[in-house]
Amino acid sequence: MKVFLTSALVLLASCIFGQQLFYKTFPKPDWDYADAVIERSDGNYLMAGSSRSQHGTDYDISLILVDSLGNTIWDKYIGLPDSMEFAYSLIETSDGNYMVSGRIGMYFPYLVIFDANGDPIRDIRYPEVDQSYGAYSVGETAGNNYYFIQPGPVSTFYVINPLGDIILSKSYDYAYCNAVIQTSDMGYMLTGHVESQYGHNEYVMIRTDTNGDTLWTKKLGDEGFIDGISQLQLEDEGFIVAGSYNDPDWIDEPEAAFLLRTDSYGDTLWTRNYWIGTPVCIKECRFNSGYILSSRMYVSIGGIYPDEYYLFITRLDTLGNILWSRQFEGYTFDFGNNVTQTCDGGFLLTGHIEGNPAGTDAILIKLDSLGDYILSAKEIDFPASSEILTYPNPAKDFLNFRLPYPDIKIKELRIFNISGQEINIRQVASGNVTAINLSGHAPGIYFYCLTTRNNRFFKGKFVISN
Repeated sequence: MKVFLTSALVLLASCIFGQQLFYKTFPKPDWDYADAVIERSDGNYLMAGSSRSQHGTDYDISLILVDSLGNTIWDKYIGLPDSMEFAYSLIETSDGNYMVSGRIGMYFPYLVIFDANGDPIRDIRYPEVDQSYGAYSVGETAGNNYYFIQPGPVSTFYVINPLGDIILSKSYDYAYCNAVIQTSDMGYMLTGHVESQYGHNEYVMIRTDTNGDTLWTKKLGDEGFIDGISQLQLEDEGFIVAGSYNDPDWIDEPEAAFLLRTDSYGDTLWTRNYWIGTPVCIKECRFNSGYILSSRMYVSIGGIYPDEYYLFITRLDTLGNILWSRQFEGYTFDFGNNVTQTCDGGFLLTGHIEGNPAGTDAILIKLDSLGDYILSAKEIDFPASSEILTYPNPAKDFLNFRLPYPDIKIKELRIFNISGQEINIRQVASGNVTAINLSGHAPGIYFYCLTTRNNRFFKGKFVISN
């Protein structure tokens, strides 16, 4: 109890004394990836991913613990020489330890339980299943056991005890499922896709009882709904699902995300589409105030290996409307809970960035509640708000926003006060210039989130003077 109380006081103090913002890279000699991040109960941030920097010949699970300022406390590896280990998802367990799920070798599901110092307590391996891809979406049940999904043409869902013994194993040979959660009735919800009779993928939800037996299955037959990737159950027993979306009529459009809101029976209440790439993870924000979504967008740059990606973090209200969205160069794997809200109301986003001569470096970004952050000394090149001219700033009656190229049009401009509340400001738009009327608004600092018609996002601050 004394240890728990101390940790709780440390965490409370860090929340009371304000948000610390940073953008950190973790340079190492080889290829390093970050796929998951959590805020620990002691207020520190724990990252999990994969790295070749220990041996230089194969991948190991990489664990990095940093404090609230982004300073490294320890940096450890879990793995054996000449054996490939990868981490995909990460949780803190009720006994104060941690669990990471991933794979070892080509297909073997692999889970590791480790303590607060990053020292392994137990590793758990399961038999290889052909064309499967390891263990994803790890979680702890209400009974202090653990669950995960093994995706593949035959997706298998497991519940195991802390020793790694299998309590429940169910396979679904008609669905490729990426994610699983335990529901409020102690059953489970699986999300993924199935192949339709027309040859394209359809999104699927599978609701099960406590034994993994199917209660109901929901599909979306629209050709555009391709894959469910991450889901939540909400307070009203309904669900929010984030997935990837495509339309055969879109040729040059970027990858899109969809958000699906259902009732407790899986019936659709509403859907939203966003041009922010493929979703990675969705989390519910504190106080039922909406959602935070991470995603990645492929950007073709030509050449032999056109593998540039943009990493996005997007804040949504409870109806799925975008409050703000931020874009960074770098990318993450398709799965992994790589975004989370912190106790101070800010957000953590992890991934990796190219630029290391030997490969890639892991990154960790700490943003405030409005998506703003402070860059470390090592900046990366990404479309910045400096491409937008705001004038005059400070402003009194009117403020103008001008994009640098006449053929780029402004689609949406949203304004927030310093408390994070969106305010209504009358806008006058003309092509690549938008003017806002500031009359009647109090002096102070304000923030803007601007979206262009080619779906680029920009953010910044301005001042209303007396």
